[in-house]
Amino acid sequence: MVIRTRIYLSTKGDHTKIKLQNSLNINVNDLVNLCNNDLRKAINAMQSIAPLKEYDMNMIFGQINEEELVLFFTDKNFASKFMRMNYCIINFINQLSDVLFSYGDESCVSEFLIVLSDVEEKAALGCNDEILLSYLVTKRIEIFK
Repeated sequence: MVIRTRIYLSTKGDHTKIKLQNSLNINVNDLVNLCNNDLRKAINAMQSIAPLKEYDMNMIFGQINEEELVLFFTDKNFASKFMRMNYCIINFINQLSDVLFSYGDESCVSEFLIVLSDVEEKAALGCNDEILLSYLVTKRIEIFK
């Protein structure tokens, strides 16, 4: 399957806007945002999903469902369930830090963000995901009593 992408340029004064339109009906701007503004990754993703009949953009990029993020705050067995889903812990930490502000008071949230940054550092260094998730669940129970 060939993906046809058209590029439209519009200029107003000193500003040039680029609008992309493709045969898959994917919002390219959203796709590039999901790829952390990496155009190469976005192009690779479009080429990868072209043969698929149905796809969920969030699943393709390893984004965790909001329902599963909520489970982190309620489920004591979250770590083992998370590991079965094969998500990336770095993506989980990034999404959790966004959701965290709506959960609990500021002092608890700020204390947990420090723990979260420590876990993110350890994950980047290659520590075991299951151990890090278990640690996060334990600290969540301890901090958000």
